Amino acid sequence: MNKAASFFAVFTVCLGLFFYLLYSLGGKLTLFTALADQTGAVLGAAAAGSLLFLLGYEALIRRIAWRHYPGLRFALSCLLLWGLGVASAWLLSILLEEIITTTGLYQPDNLKIFRLTAAIVSLLLSLLFTLIDFSWYAYYRYAAETLARTRAQRRQKELQFDVLRAQLTPHYLFNSLNTASNLISYDSAGAEIYLRKLAHNIQYLMAKPNEVLSSLQQELEVVDSFFHLMQVRFGDRIRLEKTVNQKCLQQKIPAMALQLLVENALKHNVASTSTPVVIRIEAHPEGIAVENNITRPPQDLKSGKVGLRNLQERYQHLSAKNVVVTQNSESFKVQLPYITNSKKEAYV
Repeated sequence: MNKAASFFAVFTVCLGLFFYLLYSLGGKLTLFTALADQTGAVLGAAAAGSLLFLLGYEALIRRIAWRHYPGLRFALSCLLLWGLGVASAWLLSILLEEIITTTGLYQPDNLKIFRLTAAIVSLLLSLLFTLIDFSWYAYYRYAAETLARTRAQRRQKELQFDVLRAQLTPHYLFNSLNTASNLISYDSAGAEIYLRKLAHNIQYLMAKPNEVLSSLQQELEVVDSFFHLMQVRFGDRIRLEKTVNQKCLQQKIPAMALQLLVENALKHNVASTSTPVVIRIEAHPEGIAVENNITRPPQDLKSGKVGLRNLQERYQHLSAKNVVVTQNSESFKVQLPYITNSKKEAYV
């Protein structure tokens, strides 16, 4: 509602209150006729009261928000509106006093009743207006939070689907099945283990899009399965070293986070017998770190670090803590904090 419409609405309420108060005096025609000469003064008083109300309430809105000080805002809003109503009624009663004395239709006590009625009605209207204002704020906040929560949940699902799509690529499946085919011809026992590990890995990946968080123990198990698949392909050219505090196994991190980092380390570095890719996973009470040495990058590498950005964005949705990335000429390290207290599913 713009300022002109707000002023007109408040002005209409002021005039309505004034005529109601006149009616409370008895509403005799002589009184209304006598007031005809004071029309300009009545309209001016109503306009002045409306303007004061709008200016005062605008100042109140700017300084004291419902969100931060609901009790104080409610009390001050009621006091402001009540005070303006009483002040306007007293101003109008001054206009009535001369008319009442001149016409002799009413006793002076009627003016006291007029002022008392004005005070009571103003109090009730101030309470009603403040309750309506708070109800509108509560509805607006509920709608905003619901919309933000829905958007956040949808974005979270999109991020998880992006991880699944990136890890279950046709290239990955082709290489895995081709490796299994080669193993069968000369190591049937190894091929069976390989296929079991592959099935476990795919099963885990397919299940995780429905889960936001996963325990560190689950993540380490799937990394073991994934790294076994990679080690069958690369042999001694890759190594995985783990240092895990057993007390941290039930800590939570985003699902598929560890496999994403291990896969990135293998993707961005050329592994050879002379310079193997060494990946170190260290889990301690403060968080978990994944570090790898840097060799030369593959010649056909095309990467925009989408996986790492995906992980960072998921942390922004789930936690107040951030992913820490450290890189130098020799190593690349990513530190993941545990998610102990997820952000509330509310956005204001």
